[in-house]
Amino acid sequence: MDLDLDLRSCDLYKAWIRATGAVKIRLVTSSGNYFEYLKEPLESGEWTPISAELRSFNVVGKPDWNHINYVQLVFSRVDVGQDIYVDEQHFKGRVFYEASDANSIRTYGSRVLVYQDYSIASSDEARLIAEALLQEYKDPVKRVSFVIEGDETLDPGYLVELSHPAFKVTGHYRMVEIDHTIADRFETRVICEKAPPNLPRVIAELRELQEKERGRWTGLSNVERLRETSGTLDDIPDGVTHKKPTSEERKVRGGRIIVLMKRCI
Repeated sequence: MDLDLDLRSCDLYKAWIRATGAVKIRLVTSSGNYFEYLKEPLESGEWTPISAELRSFNVVGKPDWNHINYVQLVFSRVDVGQDIYVDEQHFKGRVFYEASDANSIRTYGSRVLVYQDYSIASSDEARLIAEALLQEYKDPVKRVSFVIEGDETLDPGYLVELSHPAFKVTGHYRMVEIDHTIADRFETRVICEKAPPNLPRVIAELRELQEKERGRWTGLSNVERLRETSGTLDDIPDGVTHKKPTSEERKVRGGRIIVLMKRCI
């Protein structure tokens, strides 16, 4: 059987075996190239749990954890007429995919965001989610500023939805600086940063895309990217709304490397 398993980030082999004598468990890449673990003695006629760390397997030839094509069980000293049973054979552990942007790291430094989701079912899914999130985080935060009629109720952290076609400003921004001025009249100057993507929404949209395209992932590009847009947008206040940020929306922006974890089965 050609399994072509990638076990690089798994850490355990587990199974239940009912037999006598001993068993060698081989994780085979090709003929003569395998990882091997010896379990002895097996409890005669009883179910024996097997839990072996992959790092404890001996290396024979030149096997590759990235390409395990079949599992071979070699029994010895089995009683004559003894039946052999194997059940619940599987691998356990976590695998990850890391996406990074060398130019961003070189220019702005390295920051790490770890996103764990045990519902991710494949390495391809982890890769494309990581790459989609990286596109949202790898560049500097975009800022806009505007002046409105004085409003002492505003606080840093509020979200505003801005729309200004002339400046190509659209979407959700977070208030990061608020400056009140009292002269001829009471005015408030607001500086906003482009709000980070909502991670659950990104995941949901990517999965929806996967379903529509039958497993062919293409990444997410719904959020229009702004290139260092700034300026005083006097007519923005007419369309400004704000609300308190949720716990999910408070996630820090600016990660340079995105890492996603997934379960290995």
